[in-house]
Amino acid sequence: MADTSVHITCHPNPQVGQDMLVQFSEELNLKTIGSAKLVLKYVPDREICATETFTTWLQETTGQDFPYIEAFAIHTLDYFYNQVMPAYVELALTFEANNLNQTIRMHRQQPLYQLSEGLLRELGK
Repeated sequence: MADTSVHITCHPNPQVGQDMLVQFSEELNLKTIGSAKLVLKYVPDREICATETFTTWLQETTGQDFPYIEAFAIHTLDYFYNQVMPAYVELALTFEANNLNQTIRMHRQQPLYQLSEGLLRELGK
């Protein structure tokens, strides 16, 4: 997979230390896979993702060749985590193949970060 020319940028988090859950939801058309729905939720740490650059990055990334849907999910989660460095990030990617719906769920978090009770409830955990 080739790198895109667009990168995700961030803004300073005005609420460092406060519970905040940010969610992106997007219908995608992946070049080699087809239609999918992406839901990405994250708890910001020191920075907040600039929405416009995430949207542009997604548009470029969906045009790349991914051999299977899991490869796209892993690439998206890893890239987002490495660029934004959130305290916690969760990805759900749903698509249909041969009349069967499949959802991939993945998450990453900073090693010492613990989700608060409020965020756990918000995330349905």
